[in-house]
Amino acid sequence: MTRTKQLFAAIAGRLRLIEWRWSLNDVLSSVAGGLTGAVIGLIFVVAWNR
Repeated sequence: MTRTKQLFAAIAGRLRLIEWRWSLNDVLSSVAGGLTGAVIGLIFVVAWNR
């Protein structure tokens, strides 16, 4: 019984780590996407004003 509990705890811990990494990746990708959009918008504004 304790062995299965340990196994479940290990699996749950690993899943939590994967979940956390995925959420971190989501945050980073959304930030990168926002920055890219801002840069593209800035370039368009500069090109439009010339």
